[in-house]
Amino acid sequence: MSYAELGAIVSELARGLVDLGLAPGDRVALLCTTRVEWTYVDFAITAAGGVVVPVYPTNSADECAWVIGNSESRFVVCEDASQVAKITAVRAELPLLEAVVSVEPGDGALSLDALRERGRGRDAAEIAARTAAVKPEDPYTIIYTSGTTG
Repeated sequence: MSYAELGAIVSELARGLVDLGLAPGDRVALLCTTRVEWTYVDFAITAAGGVVVPVYPTNSADECAWVIGNSESRFVVCEDASQVAKITAVRAELPLLEAVVSVEPGDGALSLDALRERGRGRDAAEIAARTAAVKPEDPYTIIYTSGTTG
């Protein structure tokens, strides 16, 4: 993959997140194992001015709810149906959660491809402006270390 291809994917996803309503400083939980899409989404959240909240994919549904709720994440990107099911099980405990996106389609969540498609309808300059507006003191990521969910 070239840098240009990576940049296009990240831009589309970032614009898709903005289309969902992501504002600068908003948190987005990322519930996924290490795979290329994790990186795409991580970069996209950052490019849109959001704050990445990685969630261990081995966490229970209750542990996921604690991290997502405590971080005040408005969106969560899940890897697959098993991760979406965890969020579905605790959705009532997450009043600030507005949308669930899934890397792998077919589980009832908004697919990553559909998020990219939404992003294609927005101006890429919007992401460039958000990226330029980030200040060194702005948070980049919120990491919950193992053992902090108890």
